[in-house]
Amino acid sequence: MIELIKKWLVAKRTHILVWAIFIAFEITMIGLSVGAWGNPPTYAAHYLVLISFFYVHGERVMPKINRQPRYIVWRMLLVIPIEMLVYMVVCYGVDVLLTMMDARSTPTVLLSVPYLVRNLYRGFYFIFGGTGYYYIITYIEEKKRSAELETQRLQEIINRRIAEDEAIRSQNAFLVAQINPHFLFNTLDYLYHNLLSLDSKLADAVISLSGMMRFAIDADKMGNTIRLGDEVEQVENLIYLHQVRQKLQVELRVDEQATELPIIPLVLLTLTENAFKHGNLRDNVETARIEIYIENEHLHIQTVNTINHTAARNSSLTGLSNIRKRLEVAYSQRFSFTYGPTEANTFRVHLSIELAALEKANEFSYSSITI
Repeated sequence: MIELIKKWLVAKRTHILVWAIFIAFEITMIGLSVGAWGNPPTYAAHYLVLISFFYVHGERVMPKINRQPRYIVWRMLLVIPIEMLVYMVVCYGVDVLLTMMDARSTPTVLLSVPYLVRNLYRGFYFIFGGTGYYYIITYIEEKKRSAELETQRLQEIINRRIAEDEAIRSQNAFLVAQINPHFLFNTLDYLYHNLLSLDSKLADAVISLSGMMRFAIDADKMGNTIRLGDEVEQVENLIYLHQVRQKLQVELRVDEQATELPIIPLVLLTLTENAFKHGNLRDNVETARIEIYIENEHLHIQTVNTINHTAARNSSLTGLSNIRKRLEVAYSQRFSFTYGPTEANTFRVHLSIELAALEKANEFSYSSITI
């Protein structure tokens, strides 16, 4: 309760200060001019009524009057006399109560003309003040709202300019991408034909690299899904390229029935590359395994490899995180994707997708996604 009072005092400190200065000034000026001073209870009661009247008019009545600006004059002519009548009745009731408590400076309350005129004047005085207060607060709020809208408009302009710049950079990158692959594939094709007569093994490595890179670059043009068997072929190319460099312990097991299933591109290839990048495939004890099979109406893709602790320390698992995001978009909640170290010092990745979800993925369009 005390904390709420403190917060209220802090929020209303400007109002409290202004009212304190106004009341002190008014009491001093009236007391000096008439040579008489009222009792503190009298001051407190009357100023409580006046301040309440001020805020009720400024914060409650005026917003209702101003709801339809075209009728504001007629509404004021109707409402203000009612307010004045209520104010006069309250003031008279307060004076009667103060008289009964012997808190007034005069012993009786007379409904005389001077009494009525004085209270009417005070009432209109504070109605005018409450009206001015309403328009000042409304003006400040409108200025604040206009400033917020202007800030929002400027932010939208900035965001639009950033988006336009990004679009220009993307277009430039796309144009470069159209040129570089063309040059790259022509060069690889040239190397293949020249190496074929010199070193068939090296020539096969070049053509495998060319096919795998073409597959990766053209992945966004393959449609929503591709045949899993097509990506398996690229995995075989990737394994072959690594085997050319050094002897590695890798085993690929593929259920032939699974090769005809549709799947979003580059999932299997990314998982395989992740095993090569972060695994210890030269370990003669534990062979790295890549397994693809169908079980319980689900497609299962699993990789298991001994952990390369040096690579693991530098790994952020960004590739696996990106795969999860793509799977969520394509298959919603109809898949399971887990990965992590096991007690046998291996890193295991397991992906399971409902077969029915694989078929529905053909309805999904990557072109509708903004990355």
